[in-house]
Amino acid sequence: MKHEEVFKIEISVGSELVAKHEMKAYDVIDVIEKLAHTYLDNDKERFDEK
Repeated sequence: MKHEEVFKIEISVGSELVAKHEMKAYDVIDVIEKLAHTYLDNDKERFDEK
């Protein structure tokens, strides 16, 4: 049985912090999939508005 853990993710560009996430996931691959889904959905909505 898999257990969810809380992952803390900070995304920086240079020395500037641009995003901070805290999410429950089973492993690092799950974290990456959730982040990709979050950011790709935001891009799709932004392009759909144009």
